[in-house]
Amino acid sequence: MITDGPLVRLVGATAAIGVGGAFVVTTTSLFLAEAVLATPLMIGLFFAGRAAAEIGTDLYVGGLSDRLRSRRALIAVCALLSAVGAFSYMLLRDYTVLLIAGAVFFGIGGATFAQLFAYTREFAEHRGVGPTMFTSALRSVTTLAWIVGPPLAFLVIAEFDFATLYAAAGGLYLVGAALSRWGMPDLPKVREPAQRATYAGLGARTYLLLGALVLMLTVNTAYQITIALFVTKDLGMGTGVPGLLVGLAAVIEIPATLLIGAHADRLGKARIVLASTVTAVVFFAVLPLATSLPALLLLQIPNALWTAGVLSLPVVMLQDEMPDRIGAASALYASGFKAGGLLGGSVTGVAGQFLGYPNVFWVCAGLSALAALLIGVRGMSDVRPVAATVVVPTYNRSGLLRHTLDSLARQRLAERFEVIVVDDGSTDDTADVVRGYRDRLDLTYVFQEDEGYRVAKARNAGVERARGEITVFVDSGVVLHSGALAAHLAAHAGGAVAVSGYVLCFNEDNEDGAEITAAIDFADPDSTMDELRAQRRWLDIREEFYAKYGDDFGDLPAPWLMFWTCNASAPTAAIRAVGGFDEAYRSWGVEDVDLSYRLHRAGTRFVLAREACAIHVPHPKSYADNMASAAGNYRYFAAKYDSPITDLVVGNHFHDINDIIRERGLVEEGTDAAPSR
Repeated sequence: MITDGPLVRLVGATAAIGVGGAFVVTTTSLFLAEAVLATPLMIGLFFAGRAAAEIGTDLYVGGLSDRLRSRRALIAVCALLSAVGAFSYMLLRDYTVLLIAGAVFFGIGGATFAQLFAYTREFAEHRGVGPTMFTSALRSVTTLAWIVGPPLAFLVIAEFDFATLYAAAGGLYLVGAALSRWGMPDLPKVREPAQRATYAGLGARTYLLLGALVLMLTVNTAYQITIALFVTKDLGMGTGVPGLLVGLAAVIEIPATLLIGAHADRLGKARIVLASTVTAVVFFAVLPLATSLPALLLLQIPNALWTAGVLSLPVVMLQDEMPDRIGAASALYASGFKAGGLLGGSVTGVAGQFLGYPNVFWVCAGLSALAALLIGVRGMSDVRPVAATVVVPTYNRSGLLRHTLDSLARQRLAERFEVIVVDDGSTDDTADVVRGYRDRLDLTYVFQEDEGYRVAKARNAGVERARGEITVFVDSGVVLHSGALAAHLAAHAGGAVAVSGYVLCFNEDNEDGAEITAAIDFADPDSTMDELRAQRRWLDIREEFYAKYGDDFGDLPAPWLMFWTCNASAPTAAIRAVGGFDEAYRSWGVEDVDLSYRLHRAGTRFVLAREACAIHVPHPKSYADNMASAAGNYRYFAAKYDSPITDLVVGNHFHDINDIIRERGLVEEGTDAAPSR
């Protein structure tokens, strides 16, 4: 890590901005009371006004960041405005002017927190690192900043004064701004923004997650306010005990956050957040009963665990649900902090006044239980019908499969779709990879024993379980454009059709494999596809066929030749009606042509959907072996149907067969599909 300059500078910017924020936030109330002579009501209004301003600007800047080309420049500007805010605290002592300056400069500058999360997500994807673990690691840097920052801030005040403290805070913000602007690299973003208002189209699952997040942040704020009063007033312990408890919890929280980040994709982020809320219920229910220092210290373990889960994972979950708007998703997360702060203060004030400080924790337990209920309901909330089922067969290609699942998680599709991964007996970490996407996709994993090459059986297993009206076939290692599934469904709006998607970079013998791999931007594959099509590089190898007959080739006598299941779709009912794939194909090739031939005989029309675009990621293969395998399968296919037309697949190039059929005046006999098995 030490030699990784961009990562070191990202960590440095996060730490500098985090410590600067800790300097300002934890001392503002004392500053207002002692240096500005503000009353308690004035202090409360000051915090409420700043929080309200930050919520509004967070949401606006979040949408703006997704439209701007450079997110790091925006982070630098926000950090710079925070520096101006800190310097205003250093110089000004008029309450009204400070309120305006804080609302403006920290209101906009506060968006730095959210946009660092968005940038961290892009940084992780650009590096090919799991975003959950990476985000958790950077979240730990912020936690560490808040361990170091407050005691250091009060030490500066004790040794010097408020002006010195806020000068130091302004300097830290400037360091963060400089590192963001000149130290962190510009990262590729999704070039095509969402075709909707920034926060439009959020589903019930997103609102339920936000509701649970705000409740837990309300609880967190109430705890932070109440614990010192409970320990000193109700239990009669020394004033140093609250600091000890908070510090211990923070120290435990850092490794807990890293541990959760490392295992969240495998265990399920939603499950961990649910477990965290339940842990919070237990913690707050027991806390009023803890009257000794050892008991309070022991309770910091569950306190740190629930905090680690709730404060680190929801931002990744929101980004997963808004993959084309991660800046806006991060802003929603940050706004939850501000809303929780506002509500937490109100809850503490009312409950503490009328119920007493110990009973504030019972209220926190109740709010945590409500949050757990919302997370539980969220898991059952998506009741929309499944419009499409994506079937992905795979065998010992976990790395390639990850690229495919990433592209499916980025799909811009209003309709609900499911993904069924059928594993043909892999011995690598395929199952673990699939588990890592359960929070991002409606995902089913099917395993069949390794009994040789059985891709036909694997696809049939997917079709049998399909709930969507349309089944889309995608091979592992095929990276879809973010609009590919929408294009597939749009093509089916015209009736009973079978759709061939467009596949870039398919080398028959992997001859350009290294060059193609280097050209693919896996963090932003849409832009790669746009560039390749504009440059007409590594076009679909069927392009010669399309150039010869046009994109509308459905009236050809043998349109079924172009239906290749690396990226293709057909009505699920039609696939089932013709018997699915013929499982007698036990080696590479032709099983998809066999299916498409029967679909053709059953009256299905074939169309090309160029916008259903994808990249075929190179992988080791043997053209000679594949052709030898296909030759045997062509002979099986010809013998199976035993017609003058099907006989042509043996010894003739696919691009020539339709011309031969016309030249010879061949006519397909019958209309019913032959059985597959």
